[in-house]
Amino acid sequence: MNQRRIMLLVLTAIIAMTSRSALGQGELLGTRSHRIVHMFDFDEAGDGNLEDTPMYWRALRPEGFPHYAAKRSGFDAEVGHDAPPSFRLDAYGRNVAYLYSGPGTRVRSDTSYVIAGSILPDRLLHGRALLSAVYLDHRARPILDTLVNSEIVGGDGGTDGWQQVRTYLPPAPADAVTIGLVVWVLQEEMWDTNQRMHRHIRNHDVRSGAWFDDLAVHALPRVVIETDTPGHIVGPEEDAAIKVLLADAEDDTLVGRFSVLDENGAEWAKATIPVSIGEGGRAQRVAINHLPPGVYLARLDVFSGSDLIVSRYLRFVRAAAAWGEPDARARSLGVEISPKSRAPYPAELDLLRGLHVGSAKLPIWGGEGLSSQTPRASKEMDAYLRALLRSGFSLTAVIAGLPDALRSDRRPLVEVFADDSGGYRPHLAAVLASYAAYFRWWQLGSDADDEVAEHERLADALDQLRAEMKPFVSMPRLMAPASSRFDRGSTPLPAEGLSLTLHHELQPDGFAGQVEVQRMLGSEALDVFVEPQPEGRYHRDRWRADWARRVIRARHSGAGIVYVAQPWTVRRSIGGLVAEPKAEYLLLRTIADVLGDAEPGGALHPGSEVEALLFYHETDATVVLWDRSAPAEGRVHAVQLGAATQQIDLWGQTSPIEKDEEGRHLLRLTPMPIFVPGVQRWLLEFQMAVRLDPPRVDFGASDREHRLLLANHSSTAISGEVRLIAPDSWTLEPAYFNVSLAAGRSESQSVQVVFPHTEPAGTKRIIAQMTISPGGYYVELPLTFELGLADLDVWAVPVIEGADLVLRHMVTNRSNEILQLRGSASAPGRSRQYKPFTNLRPGDTASAEYRISGGAALSGRTVRLMLREVGDGSRMHNLEVRVP
Repeated sequence: MNQRRIMLLVLTAIIAMTSRSALGQGELLGTRSHRIVHMFDFDEAGDGNLEDTPMYWRALRPEGFPHYAAKRSGFDAEVGHDAPPSFRLDAYGRNVAYLYSGPGTRVRSDTSYVIAGSILPDRLLHGRALLSAVYLDHRARPILDTLVNSEIVGGDGGTDGWQQVRTYLPPAPADAVTIGLVVWVLQEEMWDTNQRMHRHIRNHDVRSGAWFDDLAVHALPRVVIETDTPGHIVGPEEDAAIKVLLADAEDDTLVGRFSVLDENGAEWAKATIPVSIGEGGRAQRVAINHLPPGVYLARLDVFSGSDLIVSRYLRFVRAAAAWGEPDARARSLGVEISPKSRAPYPAELDLLRGLHVGSAKLPIWGGEGLSSQTPRASKEMDAYLRALLRSGFSLTAVIAGLPDALRSDRRPLVEVFADDSGGYRPHLAAVLASYAAYFRWWQLGSDADDEVAEHERLADALDQLRAEMKPFVSMPRLMAPASSRFDRGSTPLPAEGLSLTLHHELQPDGFAGQVEVQRMLGSEALDVFVEPQPEGRYHRDRWRADWARRVIRARHSGAGIVYVAQPWTVRRSIGGLVAEPKAEYLLLRTIADVLGDAEPGGALHPGSEVEALLFYHETDATVVLWDRSAPAEGRVHAVQLGAATQQIDLWGQTSPIEKDEEGRHLLRLTPMPIFVPGVQRWLLEFQMAVRLDPPRVDFGASDREHRLLLANHSSTAISGEVRLIAPDSWTLEPAYFNVSLAAGRSESQSVQVVFPHTEPAGTKRIIAQMTISPGGYYVELPLTFELGLADLDVWAVPVIEGADLVLRHMVTNRSNEILQLRGSASAPGRSRQYKPFTNLRPGDTASAEYRISGGAALSGRTVRLMLREVGDGSRMHNLEVRVP
């Protein structure tokens, strides 16, 4: 047996276990006693064992496991789980492990196994204990690829008492004869592979160990739940089905109850699955072609009589038909693969292909990357990368951490690369020699890793990385991480590209500003990574709506490629690693399908509650709309979207759009965005160009001249009629007129606006009702301007104090003159009060306070505050305030 290899495999499995659940909850719910293959209660006196250690158990002594540490382990006649004795491993500051390779655990065909047991840690504050299982061949040699681990135990010194652990073995390979068990006690440097600060001191538990007892190997029936794709993406095909198999070597009393549930627990399919006896067995296909797009849970509960033996589940997505070209890829959208949550290559390839994105970031170090590859794994990686390139992907290699061989170096990643490269040079050379041709970009540090993005020596690390790459890559293209949380100033980094993480604290409407700031640094390429809000912060539907809006806003910001974290999870099941797509998988797939590599355009403003972003194709456009404050059932808005006939939701479902009597599209909008494709570009650009100038007017004269600006950016003439609707008591002149715009021309129409002198300050709105041709489209647009004073800032704060209302009226003088002002406050049913603002110098702020007795009764009503200039000045200002 190659003990060095088995040690490496167990540590690799521990790394995987810490980054994903060892087994999904509910995978195993119970077993029956007749299904126990072998029980280790370590009471072997009756079997004639006079040795200090259990029969067929022998010490493992790979590197780091001294002989003398193992000799102190054996039976403990005083301690046991249900009853003494137990198997005690004494660590004495070292690592210790024992392997069982006896004949009592012979394998059965077509059978999977659960290995369960109890561990009692003894003063394991820094060390950990665990149980492993592995198939053995006819010479009792471990078949290393089958090694699996239980949860790790320790960290509390043993105060929690006996702890139950378990691990799982899928059906045995052809050369397996028995099952081997391994019990371990590992010190911190063996089980803890997390990156530590430089000069971190590793602690050892000197007088420590663990007891193991009641280890049992249970035989389980073979249970298979599969889709037709390794990524578990079920398409819109009419023959869509879930494959379900229940097989056992000899127990014909088993029966399976299968069901398919949606996220709300509603049952969409069910079936009874009979057991197949003996080898093989034929899977039953359960039709699911009636499922709408969404996320589902397929579950099989296996019973023997009324006893539940095992429960298995699988999450999958039902996808809608692709929009547009089925093989098209959106190069402007991509996925960053997690280095600590890698799916098997076939599943990862299937998931990436099914997303219809065209870019991916793959880790080469820092988890389950390209480190410590066996020859077989290297061939699989080569095939995987070639398949991605053939599918049209642009790949970025991410140095997310250090290779496995350098995990003992606890310095930050940037410091390792900025200093002498002798440590990592051979490992980097091995990766470059094998995989340099596959990657277009090389990125130092994962996205959202602020420690890398903010490190003061990042430029040095990039320079050193470039020097190390040049013998293998003539013109290395480096991608440097950046963060919206951190301002590096105006000095550009020595990298061709920049990957900006848009953190979850940053509101989506600030994405474009952040991208513009970074673009000024002059990088050849500027990509972004969208960090979502922490899960669980909002209700599930609100969280997904926010996730989608963030991705769409990032796409609209003008960044080169928008990356998101992989929208699937990876868990360890009885059958091995399982990759399961999340809801965001379908959302991203729809965004990639509908928007593709469309050019980001402007934004429409059809109403104060509606946000509408434009994405241009060649001659038409797609409009993305949502109502962020709408209730769950949505709110109907009328928007003119020309020749568009259907809308697409984020799940990929299409539906026709109704219209009102004027021919506008009636859209029921929610916080979750929808897409409306096929809108004429000229019509959208015309609506965006309509506005009033100037955008701000002062109090004083009661009438103001505005100009209504119109523009035709299309190649054909536009004509129509315009009617302006103002609030009551306002006068517009003219309120009705005709327009005619030649191709590529802009015009303006003078409009006189008269409003009463009592009009309060704030945003004012005039509605422009237009009927324009070609097409005779009716458009209704809000035209806004601000009413106030350019040289005065005026605001108020209402406060309820006891039964009184206190109004604090504040003014800042932005003019170059000393002002004399008179303020007043009036409330319904109350006498008007006056306060002076005298000798207000330029730049000064003054305040006045009005106290209205019994003002608490005005809660929810509006009070008015006025300012008038005293003397020859014409300044006046009206302000309405709602009482809290």
